[in-house]
Amino acid sequence: MEIKIIKQITDEVIEGLQNILPQLSPSSVFILDKKHLENVIKSDSITLFIAEDENKVLGTLTLAIYPTPLTRKAWIEDVVTDNAARGKGIGKLLIEAAMEHAQKLGIEKVDLTSSNDRIAAHGLYKKTGFEKRDTSVFRRYIK
Repeated sequence: MEIKIIKQITDEVIEGLQNILPQLSPSSVFILDKKHLENVIKSDSITLFIAEDENKVLGTLTLAIYPTPLTRKAWIEDVVTDNAARGKGIGKLLIEAAMEHAQKLGIEKVDLTSSNDRIAAHGLYKKTGFEKRDTSVFRRYIK
């Protein structure tokens, strides 16, 4: 098992992400665009991690780092492990890699959100040191 920071979008990476990202949100349809993914990994504020074993993508995590007037912040997005590989510590390895990367960049705290129905993910986040905050997330769609 290897945790990698993606520096190049290959057909294998696209295929791997295309297989696992729908598991994060089964009701959504994902068609990944190579150009979009290339823009993601070229961004100075985004780090895309994958967990790979024998050239097969088994998990992914996106770390976003951004400045605010007060400090620099980090946010974890799109954490997902392939259903067939769950319970093997892949999510933990991805989170540890992201936290180590954030720490090297001088980030002092990392946030994430998780849907209420993702109970197993909540357990993972707690095991890796995250604490539930008393806050609300608001969203507004732009039409």
